[in-house]
Amino acid sequence: MVDINLTSWISKFAAAIQQYGMVADEVCTQNPYGRIWKRLNSTQKRRASSPTEGPNTKYKTSHLDDEPHHGKDIAASSKYSSITSYVDQYVVIGSLIISRPSEKYRKLAEVWEPELQKLDNRNMKGKLESPIARRLNQPSFTTKYLENGETADLTNGCISMVMGNAYQPGETLLFGHVHRREAWSKAIEEYPSTVLECHESFTDATSLSMQAKVEDVYGQKVQSRLLMTQAFQVFPLWGNFEGLVLFLAPETSYANKDPHFKLRRVMLMASHPQHIIYCARNSDTTLRQERILEAATLMTGNAIPWVDSYFTQKKWLRVIPSVLVQQEIKAFGEALRQPEKMTAATIFESDGHEDENANSEFIQSDSASDQLKVGSWGFYFQHRAHSNETLKEYIPLAKEALSNWTSSDDWVVPTDLPNAVLEWFQGQKHIPFANEPISNFQDVGTILMRVLGLQEVP
Repeated sequence: MVDINLTSWISKFAAAIQQYGMVADEVCTQNPYGRIWKRLNSTQKRRASSPTEGPNTKYKTSHLDDEPHHGKDIAASSKYSSITSYVDQYVVIGSLIISRPSEKYRKLAEVWEPELQKLDNRNMKGKLESPIARRLNQPSFTTKYLENGETADLTNGCISMVMGNAYQPGETLLFGHVHRREAWSKAIEEYPSTVLECHESFTDATSLSMQAKVEDVYGQKVQSRLLMTQAFQVFPLWGNFEGLVLFLAPETSYANKDPHFKLRRVMLMASHPQHIIYCARNSDTTLRQERILEAATLMTGNAIPWVDSYFTQKKWLRVIPSVLVQQEIKAFGEALRQPEKMTAATIFESDGHEDENANSEFIQSDSASDQLKVGSWGFYFQHRAHSNETLKEYIPLAKEALSNWTSSDDWVVPTDLPNAVLEWFQGQKHIPFANEPISNFQDVGTILMRVLGLQEVP
């Protein structure tokens, strides 16, 4: 419990927000931190606010803001009898059309081009009709329906996020890899092999019966398990979607294989929703998630609705009740405090597939020396400081959240803060808390008071 009353804490945070608001609006040279902000602005370029702005304009799809779009606004049809009309383009499947590959990708692209075309034109059979499949890890106890619940559970924050984009109720297949509820969803690591295989037999039957040619797989645990138990052809994209990797699932991996085809479906490895909830807007993780869902939607021929900037601008906050968001943030905070419970967002962060900054969303403080520098709360901060533009967006929201908060008695760690205040707090390590170890709210309060030049809260 915080040993300071609610009024003091709200005043302290609000005063800090107001101070940095003035710095954000116009760099205050009289403020000792103004020069730092100025330097940050000159060295850290603002990330594009969504895949439809800035350097990412090249893969913008044609629709209005967050209005879902279907089918014909990108390509006239998702089926192509011949790719001869696309001599300067490469059709992956559906409406995912990119430039012809450079020499770096040419050989692999040409090997799989005819097979991807056959998959695109394939009349997939199966009892489970859905243009896309969404594979989750395992259900948790964060639900109103502990018994006889459905996978499509809107009372779970993570699942609500998945169902808010590239999802059509009643038409999109959503299933778990493991089907028994657990507090920490650790069945893959901890279940006896015979029990895990029983769950996976049921999941395999689902996979055999679904018509989907595209499948999103959420979270590093289930992604790693699939790579251990099934063969894939790794297929990196280029052009407008360079940086994304597709996993081509061979037909021979399925018991009901058809000898006329080499590929059954295309899989994409997405970040677990809980990571997305905690990530800052326009972070590397949210930008990557945005592109994954856009690519998946295009590969279905736009058969499902896609919401632009859903992750980069946190539009999922519109569809997830705030109480569920707070539950997921607290659960993620608990995992942060216990590293053995913490997993990477995707297999790319866990095995070094991506660049050296792939796992740098949060400040790392694994060693004793690191903790001396940043404090035991170092991992709560984002690796990148907030820009002035970001602060202008966050400050009013944080102040509003504080004004509506009724009690601070349960503020023990940052993930207990109102979500809007937490977002503001996450990007502050490099400015008010630079070179200051932070291990509790008392440290935060002391530093904020000093920065504001206050002896006591008014």
